[in-house]
Amino acid sequence: MDKKIYSLDEICQVNNYVLLDTCAFENYFDNPFSESKNLEGKTKNQILLEDRSKWWIEQIKKHREIHVTENVLNEIRRGYTYNYKKAIKKNRGKLSGKLVKYQREIQGNKRLRVKAVNLLKNEKKVLNFKEESPFSYGISSEGFEDLYEIIGETDFDLLISARILRDSDNLVAILSKDLKMFDAYKRFLEKNKEECFDSYLPRGKFSFQKY
Repeated sequence: MDKKIYSLDEICQVNNYVLLDTCAFENYFDNPFSESKNLEGKTKNQILLEDRSKWWIEQIKKHREIHVTENVLNEIRRGYTYNYKKAIKKNRGKLSGKLVKYQREIQGNKRLRVKAVNLLKNEKKVLNFKEESPFSYGISSEGFEDLYEIIGETDFDLLISARILRDSDNLVAILSKDLKMFDAYKRFLEKNKEECFDSYLPRGKFSFQKY
């Protein structure tokens, strides 16, 4: 793994397409509150995620290279779910100030995610090769059917989309936290003696590390 830390600007400068996975949009490896179990830690996590959503909105506006697949777009749209009524019931009907703050942060992040989704659609940054180019999608999927069973539909679609773009002589990078996806795909590429696209892990709040 490359130890150098890259900015998104640097990644976009050397690639024609930078494909964003849901997990890289949502979070990063060094988030100290991502696994928090208590309400205070969860609230701090939501605040960090809000900051990240705001940042991504600005980056989507700034960089024409950033794209998502239709499946990733749908995952960003669905976002984080939280059963507010169940939480109130668990607290015996009491609506604490901390619980209200947590709910407000969740709702704020939901609004930002909707804004990001609409921006991606309006800027025509959503790829759907399976529907729009079924022949190319079928050709690029040949020999990779077993990969679908390993990583699932959304990740498979993301990787095949990257392969289609790369086969059209584009320089492509994927931003994701999903090591399982990267490792599985690289094994398949090595087996077929193909070159892989660049893959980057979100390290720190707004930076990346080549994997």
